[in-house]
Amino acid sequence: MPPRAPDALRDDIIKTNAIPLSDKVNDGAVERDCLNNSSEMQQNHMKNHRVFLAFVSAVIATAAAAWVEMYSSQMYGVDHASFNRLIWIPVAVIAVAVPLILIKFGKPKPAIAVSLQKDPNSTTKTKRDPTRKISWKELKEHTTEDDSWIALHGKVYDISKFAKVHPGGGVISEYAGRNASDEFEAFHTPRVRRRLPAFCIGTLVDAPAELPSTRDYRQLRTKLWEKGWFEADLSYFVWKDILALSILMVGVYFMASGESAWVRMVLGGVAVGLAIQQIAFVAHDAGHRGIFHPQPGGGINWAGWFHGTLCFGVSIEMWSDEHSRHHAYTMRPREDPQFNYLPVFLVSKKEMKNFGDLSKLEQFLAKLLVPLQYYTLIPISVIIGRFNLHIISMFYALKNKKFHDVVGLLMYCAWFGTMMNILPAQERIPFLFIAYITAGILHVQLTISHLATDAFTAEEDEKLQFFAFQMRTTRNIDCSWWDDWFHGGLQYQIEHHLFPQMPRHYLAKTKPLVEELCKKHDLPYRSTSLSGAVSECLSDLHSIRHFIDDLAYPHEIMPVSE
Repeated sequence: MPPRAPDALRDDIIKTNAIPLSDKVNDGAVERDCLNNSSEMQQNHMKNHRVFLAFVSAVIATAAAAWVEMYSSQMYGVDHASFNRLIWIPVAVIAVAVPLILIKFGKPKPAIAVSLQKDPNSTTKTKRDPTRKISWKELKEHTTEDDSWIALHGKVYDISKFAKVHPGGGVISEYAGRNASDEFEAFHTPRVRRRLPAFCIGTLVDAPAELPSTRDYRQLRTKLWEKGWFEADLSYFVWKDILALSILMVGVYFMASGESAWVRMVLGGVAVGLAIQQIAFVAHDAGHRGIFHPQPGGGINWAGWFHGTLCFGVSIEMWSDEHSRHHAYTMRPREDPQFNYLPVFLVSKKEMKNFGDLSKLEQFLAKLLVPLQYYTLIPISVIIGRFNLHIISMFYALKNKKFHDVVGLLMYCAWFGTMMNILPAQERIPFLFIAYITAGILHVQLTISHLATDAFTAEEDEKLQFFAFQMRTTRNIDCSWWDDWFHGGLQYQIEHHLFPQMPRHYLAKTKPLVEELCKKHDLPYRSTSLSGAVSECLSDLHSIRHFIDDLAYPHEIMPVSE
């Protein structure tokens, strides 16, 4: 039986169909109870953080000790007995100190919205008046950086000031002048709704009607929260960490004990690459807060940093920024940062509308490279993708002063470089490429989840509404019991995009519920085999590559029907 959601605020708001608490209940005692329960839940999550990080640190430290012992005895003839006495004391210290240090410097910050409420006049530029009637046309007039309004569940909120300090980054500004009800629910826990009244400036009176599919999707989301399917089973992710670490240790064994270069480089490299792929899946879970709920007011995602930056070698802050935008406007031409590939790849004919915005060099490269994209997609993804992640991560971390990411990236280089030193010098570069090409399969898995689906502009996806839009831009991968582990939850990309905060282990249970909705509303539910998905994507790239020569491609808004 899955755990029931522990937050009383969550239960109260779910029953009122996600309308802010202050609009339904004015009893101060009820609100205080909700805040107390929210605080208690946060303390429980921080306790889970300590337990989780202590366990992972202990495992990593123990493995590192065994690794150093093996390496030292092999290379320098260090006596095992004397070495053991020196190494296990630091191991114990590291296992305890690392999580405590992370928690100490990762304490929850005061919620930004709550702190703003201390001065009611500081939260909005517009006078706060929930009874004011605001038309859809008026909402659409407030879309600039300094004058931004959004609509949530029939209320209008002025985010002009808040957007600059939004814990989730600048993606919130993309919804200025729009109804962002479903996007808000997808990326926030229910406790965040208690902060909304501080920004409410009126009531929306003539918004476009919600589609039947949207209404059913919202009911399903409410049902899943009530079931407790957004609460992670911590033991599941511990075992996933153990799996990744075990594969890594197998790779290290091949590297240190292999009698031939083939065993050390190839088998060792493949095993290390698979370990990197598996830890990336856990980093993805942590980055989406699918393991621990976010701290009030933001703050560093330490579970994401540990898995994503320290173990995988990517800036977790860069990933969070880009990936949030990817989820917000999946496959939007030239705007989805994780599928904006020109001048190397053309993924949608609609990208041609703004082809003239590219520089002369980019246009030249596009005309040279896009006709070859059918042949180059997979080689570039698996060979270059991983090196590219390291480079852009360091640039992003330095440019945006994310020094915890800089430290994490350097620590990644340190442990990976130390591991490579096990090998003879002439075998290290081949090993590196074999390991990274194996890990690069991850990039193929990511791209085939969305390539060769539909692509919509902002106006088009607004008409479609959130549920239908996500269904038309995402694809699942069919798996069997024996290869399910290999895909790390990405095989349920549809369910993940509909419910980004849902822990991976509930996605399979959610799949038939989503399929039922799609069948009811005649929406596509794309699901195919890994080879079938690769074939579809390559065929689509082959069919659209010639549009690079058609700079006058007519851009039309596709009709939307229910």
